[in-house]
Amino acid sequence: MWLRVRYAAEGWANRIGHAEFAQGQLASILDVPDDRAGKVQVSRAIATAKAKGLILPHSSVRCLWLPEDDHKRAGNGTARCYTHRINLSW
Repeated sequence: MWLRVRYAAEGWANRIGHAEFAQGQLASILDVPDDRAGKVQVSRAIATAKAKGLILPHSSVRCLWLPEDDHKRAGNGTARCYTHRINLSW
């Protein structure tokens, strides 16, 4: 599950490496029920991905944040993150 968290971060990341999700969206992507047990499972997977350095420590169920060396600052997508209050204009 922790590796699927990393893949979700990569698949939904914007230009600055943030992958924001609506409530319950990450659980749906990971194919986990959006109930108490599912939330615990997702939280553990996020904690494991953080411990392995696959996502940054400030990541949460609302925004998975990739390490800077793991994403490109080019291409399509936004350069903002409402969860972490970042808005870069290029």
